[in-house]
Parts: sequence; structure tokens; C-alpha cells
Amino acid sequence: MSTKGLVSAALFAVLFAAFVSCDKQPAQTGGEMLSGGEMLSEFSDTEWAVASGAKGVVLIRAGLWELQNENQVKWVRYINAGDTVEWKNESRKLLNPSANNAENEYYRVYAGGDYWIRDYAIEGPAEPGVITASETVLYSQPDLGSPLTSGTNTIHQYTIVAVDPEPLSDFVKISAYYNAAGKYIWINKRYVKAENVSTNPDDVKGISLYQLAMATADPVVKKELLNNALGLSDRYYDLIQRGLIEAEYSDRIEAITPRNFVVAEDELSVYDRPDDYEGERVDRVRPGDTVTVTARTKERVSLYGASAYWYKIAAPEGWVFGAYLESPDSGDSAAE
Repeated sequence: MSTKGLVSAALFAVLFAAFVSCDKQPAQTGGEMLSGGEMLSEFSDTEWAVASGAKGVVLIRAGLWELQNENQVKWVRYINAGDTVEWKNESRKLLNPSANNAENEYYRVYAGGDYWIRDYAIEGPAEPGVITASETVLYSQPDLGSPLTSGTNTIHQYTIVAVDPEPLSDFVKISAYYNAAGKYIWINKRYVKAENVSTNPDDVKGISLYQLAMATADPVVKKELLNNALGLSDRYYDLIQRGLIEAEYSDRIEAITPRNFVVAEDELSVYDRPDDYEGERVDRVRPGDTVTVTARTKERVSLYGASAYWYKIAAPEGWVFGAYLESPDSGDSAAE
């Protein structure tokens, strides 16, 4: 055998010996090999994203925290819903001294710096999206015959979601965590029709700015953010216009603890502002409908022979006159 043949045979023998003695074999475990040689086996999507440094989507406005003393975090700044970050290969339970040393799960991320973020606020690997249709139905499988029939089976319009990169034809897989009239709702890897979700970056950023504006008390800043949102996407023109109208009335309205009322007797008009004279009717609610109120005028007004507050309702979004709302428990009028 030639010298070249001897070298090739020796090299093959070394490689074969290394292969048969290897403890971690992807073909046997079904795992995937990371670039550093580490075996990833039977990991969840979230664990895979953390291990691989994939992009994650921020689901709700949340804090970015800096690690201190190995097991404590210090708040640095906020990050908005719809923003993307890079997940690092680390997650752990950390103490928060500003919350009585509460211990919670955090993920390490890179967002212009090395930070940590609460586990509920992020999902990945994914791209950001926004729900575009009213009361979009959730499905357990990407099949027209599998809509959810119990529990949380719809997701609100304008909700920012994390869209799974799994390629599907008529459906997309989403996750979300959002505040619906004072109640936080977690949706974990459910399917919705693809036609009801937009992944256009301007649409997502527009809704992110709208959410930020509606949580801002300063009317000047609120208007600035809403106009910025309007400049990015006209898909949500009506929604943002209602926000601008509300900014004009900011000195006359106040947020209240969300509470449910039932529409009494007659059909009730929903207006774009707390004023039936200046306002435009945008929808109706019917007798027996339950509505959730989230804000009201600071003072009562007299209308149709009754004195009551105007109330902002969550769905359909708008303003109704409180004289025609009743408590579902006591039957007392919202005017009282």
C-alpha cells in the first residue's frame, strides 16, 4: 500500500473509533447538535430558543433588568410589546429587591445591552404580529374543524402576538399575554387563521405605539404617540382616531377599576366620545348584553331626563350613557 493509502486508512480508523465511542448520537436521541457540540434533546420551543440565541418577541410592555450579585436584578428600563430581542443561552430564578425579594423566572436577552426579562413577557422563536380581526377564534390544531369551545377561545382584535415560524398554509401558531379590561390572559401556542394576523412591521409598531399612548396620562405626549402611529399604518385609522378624540377629553375623564354592567331595557348606542351631540355613533349594544367599563367622565351629565356618567366600554370599544346600565348582581343602575 502506498504512503498516501496508509495515511488515509489510519485517519479513517481514528474517525471511526471516535464515532463508535461517542456518548451523544443525534440519530439515536432525535436531538440536534449545537454549534459548540452540545446535544439538544427533547427541549421545548422556548428552551431551544434560549439555547440557540434565536429572536424572541416581547408580548407586553415589561421591564428590562440588570443582573447584580449573581442572584438579584435591578430595573433599568422598559421595552414595548412587539419589540424583538435576542435570547441568550441562560434562564434562571432571580430575586427582585424592589418587590420584597420576590423570586421569579427570568430570561437573559440582548436588547442593546445584556439584560433579563420576566418569563411571561417573552416568547420565541417567533416574529411579531398583530390580530387584525374582531374576536378571532382560537383553534387547537391547524384544522377548520378544531376551534376551541371552552375557556379562552377567542383573542381580542389589536392584540400583539408572537407568531411561530412553523410554515403552515391557512393557519399560524401564536402566543400572547395581554390585559383585557383588567384581566391578564395567557394564550400559549394556539392556532388562528392566517388571514386574521398581520406580520407587517409597520402594523405591529403602529399598535405598539397606540397601546403606549393609551397608557400615557399626558395629553400632549398621548397625541404625539397616536400621530406617530397613524403615520406608520392607516390600517387602524378608526382606532387611532378614537384615541385622538379621547386625548381631547383627557381633562374630563378618569380611569376606574374595570367592572361589568348589563345593558337594561332598550338598545344602547356606543359613541366615539362621551358626548352624543359632538360624538359619532360607532356601534350598538343590546338589552341583556354584558359590557366591561374601564373609564368614566369625572362629572355626571343630564341627558334624556336622567343624570349619569358616561362610561367607556371595552368591547365594542366606545362610550355609552350610564343611565341604561345595571349591575348584574344587585340590579342597581350605573347612574347611582
